[in-house]
Amino acid sequence: MRAVRKAKGSSKATRRAPSRGDAQKAKIYAWEDSHSSLTCFNRLGLWECEALVESACVMAGIKPPRVTVHYQAEMSYSQTASEEDSVISLQGWSEINGYRGGGMNEVICLHEVAHTIQAIQRPRTSDHGPIFAGIYAKLLLDFAVFDPEELEAEWLRFGIRWRR
Repeated sequence: MRAVRKAKGSSKATRRAPSRGDAQKAKIYAWEDSHSSLTCFNRLGLWECEALVESACVMAGIKPPRVTVHYQAEMSYSQTASEEDSVISLQGWSEINGYRGGGMNEVICLHEVAHTIQAIQRPRTSDHGPIFAGIYAKLLLDFAVFDPEELEAEWLRFGIRWRR
């Protein structure tokens, strides 16, 4: 389960709607949600997240961003103003409508670092489009989080397009 927001005038939480021009966001989130045992719980400490992000950035040839942790009920995120000014903030722990979880795990770290790499190497491309998905898939495979055939089959089933 991803971060949620309350619908106006409602006490019920709802998933964030994909932004216009980011048609794959919902598909990627749905795929990640299908692996909730990997994506919704803290499995790494901060120093392990920092090491994973640094390794991914070294492989991509960019300067690693600063990695922080937040404890609010919001999703993990990356912000990149420039290669010199970028940060990844991971959801450390929160409770949303009885759901407890966090974003300090391999899948979410690699998702956020894929955004950082994309912002530096391929700016002006869709946040969750085929270029982002290609970077993300490469990271998931390079760090042996998923088997290549399994990842390809699942992404095809979820309708996720990626640039190989």
